[in-house]
Amino acid sequence: MMISAALVAAVAWLLSAGCAPALARRLPPATATRLLTATAAAVAGGGTALALLVALPWFAQLPALVTVGPWSGTALRAGLPVPGPIAVALAVAALAAATRAAALATRRVRAMIAVRRACAGLPRTDRLTVLAAERPEAFSTPPPAGRVILSSGLVDRLAPAELRVVVAHEESHLRHGHAWYVIAAELAAAANPLLRPIARSVRDGVERWADEDAAGTVADRRLAARALARTALLTAGSAAPAATLAGADRGVPGRVAALLGAAPRRRLLPALTLSALLLTGTAAAGLAERCADAVLDHAHRPVATTTDPSKENR
Repeated sequence: MMISAALVAAVAWLLSAGCAPALARRLPPATATRLLTATAAAVAGGGTALALLVALPWFAQLPALVTVGPWSGTALRAGLPVPGPIAVALAVAALAAATRAAALATRRVRAMIAVRRACAGLPRTDRLTVLAAERPEAFSTPPPAGRVILSSGLVDRLAPAELRVVVAHEESHLRHGHAWYVIAAELAAAANPLLRPIARSVRDGVERWADEDAAGTVADRRLAARALARTALLTAGSAAPAATLAGADRGVPGRVAALLGAAPRRRLLPALTLSALLLTGTAAAGLAERCADAVLDHAHRPVATTTDPSKENR
């Protein structure tokens, strides 16, 4: 039963990971970003935990662990759900996933600290900072204490209405904590490379989310599209610092086309489909966990002894 439940969970999560980017394109950006991030977290975190869970009974019967656990190694060996090579492979895969995610998390934290230190001495008005730099730049720094950074070279080249769009876009990143969605998806993709398309979709999704917020702020979708296109042309070739979100460096043609069209409509079916896959995987993983507990609980019981046939014949 444990293996069957684990397989159902794995298939459901893999299907959700494969279908998520396509389903998300049919959803409003905010909804898509939240669902994509939840999918990445469930598949990466749940998959790693599930691999360890399935491998646990085999490792629990090893002499070194039998001495610290209240179970019988003999009883566990008699009812192991998976053979040793598979259990070891699962454990190694889970350890590798955790190691990759931890390494990326360390790099992201260092980058965030570096950006915060670089911005510490800059003048600011509320959360907006304008740098005296000729090269056009526009980006938002990650939380905590995130801020919008614009260069004077960009401010001088944009019309006031276009500048409002750019500021509203970057403020949306700060207000909704978009950096956290991106970081979570990147960590999940580091743990499970199959999730890289989702991580890319999340990064695109937060930009589309900020685009829609900016268009709503100025109440003019064509103005928002024009400001995005001009900013992308002006900042072409610029490289925003690591760990920041730069609004005009990803998928600009598609985003401009989206802003020139109608505002995205809410669609129930794609969201329900993805949610159902995630819930199926989570429920199956919960069943696998209960089965693993049952295997260990059963091993607590004394092993039944067979009766000597010679005594039965007397």
